[in-house]
Amino acid sequence: MHLLIKPSNASVKKAMETIKNVFIQLRGRPVGDLIKKLNPIIRGIGNYWSSQVAKKIFRKLDSYIWIKIRKHLKGLHNNKPFKWIFKKYFKPDYTGVSKDKWILTDPHDKKTQLFKMSWIPIVRHAVVKYRNSPDDGSLIEYFEKRDKKDFINDNISSRRMTKQKSKTNRTKSMLELYVVKATRTVPRRERGSNSSDLADKHTSTVLRGERSRNAPYLLD
Repeated sequence: MHLLIKPSNASVKKAMETIKNVFIQLRGRPVGDLIKKLNPIIRGIGNYWSSQVAKKIFRKLDSYIWIKIRKHLKGLHNNKPFKWIFKKYFKPDYTGVSKDKWILTDPHDKKTQLFKMSWIPIVRHAVVKYRNSPDDGSLIEYFEKRDKKDFINDNISSRRMTKQKSKTNRTKSMLELYVVKATRTVPRRERGSNSSDLADKHTSTVLRGERSRNAPYLLD
């Protein structure tokens, strides 16, 4: 059983007023500033309504934002045709998750893109069964599952977050691998007279590419 709630007309009107005020405050400002101001507002409104019957409202607000964006860009470049404006400011999703090729993008930073409310999934709130009580010890597992917030992968918003995190982790791994563990074989002439015939080895940490001419480093 699910409790179905729809955002009121007054709430939708208030959200549109909030978005409209952002465009008024940032009139004539760069697109990057506009995106950074709008994204938290779009995510906040969308997450607040994500358990309600709001998919059509999400698309409605995305269309409203699109109209405002066109007006804002035309104000920045009033002597340029729309074809030039679209080519400069609208790019595909840099993560490759969304198939939308018309995402508002900061021309100076391709990773700064406008979030779309329609990417947020609708997750219904399940009502607690009337006989179930938190005080019942036999239902501990039931309420733990209700409290647990599972990460939903079957939507654009979550897949984009996963993609961004994987790229960040991959960059960190590359930086960590810059310092590598290497094994150095000690030449015979550098060993003492009492050393064994087997080559002595010791492990050292070196920067990639820094090798001694007389003592080559072998990567593990």
